[in-house]
Amino acid sequence: SVRQLRREQQAALEAMLLDLWERYDLGKASDGAAAGTDDAEPAPAATMSEEFAWLRDVPPESPTDLSDTLRSTVDLASPLAGRHGVHLRVKMPHQGVPHLAVDPIGLRQILLNLLGVAIPRVPGGTVSITVEPLTWEVRVTIRCEARASGSQTGAEEERARLAMACQLANLCRLGLAVSATDTFEAVLTLPALQQLPVLAIDDNAGALELFQRYTEGTRYRLMGTRDPGQAVDLAVRLQPQIIVLDVMMPRIDGWEVLVRLRQHPLTGHIPIIVCTIQAQEELALSLGASAFLCKPVTRRAFLTALDGQVDHLAREPR
Repeated sequence: SVRQLRREQQAALEAMLLDLWERYDLGKASDGAAAGTDDAEPAPAATMSEEFAWLRDVPPESPTDLSDTLRSTVDLASPLAGRHGVHLRVKMPHQGVPHLAVDPIGLRQILLNLLGVAIPRVPGGTVSITVEPLTWEVRVTIRCEARASGSQTGAEEERARLAMACQLANLCRLGLAVSATDTFEAVLTLPALQQLPVLAIDDNAGALELFQRYTEGTRYRLMGTRDPGQAVDLAVRLQPQIIVLDVMMPRIDGWEVLVRLRQHPLTGHIPIIVCTIQAQEELALSLGASAFLCKPVTRRAFLTALDGQVDHLAREPR
């Protein structure tokens, strides 16, 4: 069953992360070398990406509670913090935060690697973890004011931890920005569960059901209609962040709907992904489509197209 598959994959992820955790280390990176027990080089980044590639394709089994994840992360990082005399200070908003569309184990591993960089930088000081809810996302900022390690070994360990954090953030579809100068600051942008509205217009009920399954456990809240005649009115009323549009539909084809959406003053700004069996990407883009998908479409391709539009929206000036 799908549930059993997710459990098995979750267990596999835990085992692989533990192996990588021990290989890169959080607190005792030189123990193996000192004992002369293992001279093997770390696995190349491409291998790690291949091992964790399923993170892109399988949604979390259940919504992720950020409070629980932070609590377990702080518990795991506390021995390292104690060794350096560092206080870990977590700031959560009073109103709480929404559940996340994030794999909790991958998120915890990213946080641990970032804390593994921050904590040794500020012996006797404080590392703050600040949580801020945004419109469609939750921002987590790890910050401390201290300089980087002066030793070559310490610098190499920092690079290894940051590299792993960035790899996992990419695989988990998370935003991660790191500034490591006099002040270390890492900003994680986490998608809130099913908060970002997407309107799918397709006369095929099976296609809408497939898109609904694809977006389960993700940041996207899919709304669908089989009636292209309602497309513009629905888009005006619902104001989705993204529209997914089929072409081969009765009475009004998708090209006409695309033109109407682009010309309407209340929908012209909304990114539109044309998703059709026709190989007409150039025509779609020339008529104002933001992206093109050719059916049949996989879950990875579908979510990648949606993510691409979200990234584009985030870069637009407000």
